[in-house]
Amino acid sequence: MRTLFLILFLAVCGIAYPQITITHSDYVDAWEPGSAHVNYATPSGEYVSVFVGAKSNAPQTWDFTDYTINQVGTGIGVEPGSAPVISEFPDANAVLYTKSYPTGDTIYAWQYQRIDTDRLLMYGVSDETSAIMTYSPPVVQALIPLAYGITWITQRDSTVLIPPYYVITETTATVDAFGTLIIPSGSYDCLRLTLEQVGITVTPFGGDTTRSRSYHFYTKNMVEVNILGIIQEQFNETTIDVMGFNFSVPDNAGSTEETSLNNIPFYAYPNPFQHSTTIRYHLTTPDEISLKICDYLGKEVKTFGLGTRPAGQNEFNINADELPRGVYLCQLKSGHAMQSIKLVLTN
Repeated sequence: MRTLFLILFLAVCGIAYPQITITHSDYVDAWEPGSAHVNYATPSGEYVSVFVGAKSNAPQTWDFTDYTINQVGTGIGVEPGSAPVISEFPDANAVLYTKSYPTGDTIYAWQYQRIDTDRLLMYGVSDETSAIMTYSPPVVQALIPLAYGITWITQRDSTVLIPPYYVITETTATVDAFGTLIIPSGSYDCLRLTLEQVGITVTPFGGDTTRSRSYHFYTKNMVEVNILGIIQEQFNETTIDVMGFNFSVPDNAGSTEETSLNNIPFYAYPNPFQHSTTIRYHLTTPDEISLKICDYLGKEVKTFGLGTRPAGQNEFNINADELPRGVYLCQLKSGHAMQSIKLVLTN
């Protein structure tokens, strides 16, 4: 009888506490060069009702399958040395190239991170030519290993508005729940990370405090769901109405809508340029590449057959001395897939 009781007790415990721990190797594998991610979101501007759960030491289930979703971008891990402004973030050892098209226009960006044995840090974001966001000191995105019950302050800032008015903000992260995450590509054990931001506006007449939240769900293979913009009145609710949510899945976690070629990090540096520029692109597998330069009316002015190029970082120099200054389209093609970027020649 004791043996039967013990077996039942262990079985119940095993079901009741499917906690996971996200390790250093999980983060390294997720952001290694060539790793691909696909990003989705509910339609922009539409409110949806979502179950976010509650802080709890018992497992919960979050189901995000019964919603309209659109693909809004892709990302791929690249060699840090191939990123356009790595010199501004020399301590970054993981870089994610992202291509986003939330409203039709495509936005290219590089995220500069550092994966240490005990934490994940964000240093900043750049476009093709310069840093557009820098965090100093870097933001602690996660403590490693990441597990249920861990908490830390991600960021604390003091911003002067108009003297003597200023704002103090502090963001605290807590892994406060765990359970099962269900998205269209499958079901995963996950952790829920709650980010709570407290802002204090200080004036000569006193202070005013505001609070907001966001919820983030993570799996060991870096499936990620993000629910933002939660106001204080919703803090104690387990189902809330929010302006949508977004999620990201590794390309091998059920996404087939974009090939690895369509994830190519592809840019020119310098751009705008005089006389010549270097086209840089990253391949996840060897592929036969061709490159075409067209004027803005679509007329072809230069074509280059680059042959079969190896996996990894590749580059090709374009001399434009014989071309008049103006705006051109550069098309990178392989098989049936093609990407285009704008080139601005100023000579």
